[in-house]
Amino acid sequence: MKNITEQILLISIGIIIGILFGLGFSDWSRIDTGSVTNWIIAFGTVLLFIVALYTALSWRAQRIPEARKDFINAIVDFDNYIYQFSSEDFTSTPESFLNYHNQLLNKFWNVEKSIMYFYQFDKKDKANIDAQYCKIIELINKFGGNLKSNRHGNLIVANKASKLNTEVNAILPESYTLLKLVAGENLTIKYQEKQNDKHPQP
Repeated sequence: MKNITEQILLISIGIIIGILFGLGFSDWSRIDTGSVTNWIIAFGTVLLFIVALYTALSWRAQRIPEARKDFINAIVDFDNYIYQFSSEDFTSTPESFLNYHNQLLNKFWNVEKSIMYFYQFDKKDKANIDAQYCKIIELINKFGGNLKSNRHGNLIVANKASKLNTEVNAILPESYTLLKLVAGENLTIKYQEKQNDKHPQP
């Protein structure tokens, strides 16, 4: 916002200097009242346009934190539902697994809607955000692919709960990457890997 304000001020100063420069080297005796009035009206119109542009840019900038907040709420809700898989039994029946997968998709669609709202105000990193979104969708679909039909046409859960838990938890790092892309890496917590304690040698 500071850069935008500085640019608008520079443009305004440039217009004023240009007008004064033009009038200063003109033959004042040839300038009638109508010409001066036209200059004033023209300058006023440009100035109003600049003010309107500044207002629009300011409004857009003010909405970005709100859009990020909506996204963060959606992605946290999505991540929390992933964590629930290991604490509750969603594999006891094919129906319970199917319901979990459908609910997981619904929560990620809420993430998608929040990203679309974010794009109304900031699309600078859209290509990377879109690519990361697609990567997560692929993982969700792969996880849902564990629901299969047997030779009798009945639905079965093809893998054990431990393997399914590993698959669904693989989404979390990709979700965090998406969070950094939308919220900004400088606004997210950086986790450091644990290192072995090093003791000084005698």
